[in-house]
Amino acid sequence: KAIETYEDLIKRFPESPHIKNALFNISLNYEKLKDFEKVAETNERYASLFPEEKDAPDMLFNTGKFYLKAKQYEKALAVFRRFYTKSLGTERELESRRYVGKCYLAMDQLGLAEENFLNTISRSSFLAGKGVSVSNYYASEAQMELASIHTKKYHQMKLVLPKDVLDIAKKRKAELLK
Repeated sequence: KAIETYEDLIKRFPESPHIKNALFNISLNYEKLKDFEKVAETNERYASLFPEEKDAPDMLFNTGKFYLKAKQYEKALAVFRRFYTKSLGTERELESRRYVGKCYLAMDQLGLAEENFLNTISRSSFLAGKGVSVSNYYASEAQMELASIHTKKYHQMKLVLPKDVLDIAKKRKAELLK
């Protein structure tokens, strides 16, 4: 009912200064209802109507997070890729790259997830080496995700005969433990 009321307010008074608050509250209500795709769509709507607002980039970035929660992985990937392309050399680039990895992890595309987590770590090191002030948070989180991928791969690996296959599998398992 609250969402309908806010939508009605927007339709009846399109020039109202309260539209921003109405959209924000619509988004919050969809979040409470766990309709994450609608949250994402409302955030996109807010950012397109008010691109000059200082919170518009955060609303748009959160769109990707809500698409991820809604299992709309391709839409989430598009948001995060757009952000890391536009945010090169910043903390937001690292956060975006990590979320690209999280999308692939959710899609069970472990190779692509691993690649993106490694990119997050290497970009963090590169930026720090260039004197850019970035925290290690996203690189640390990416490292933890990599450890979980390696653990998953380790447990999925079956040690089977014949001996040459067994030896190769043992060697691969040993590499994962390094």
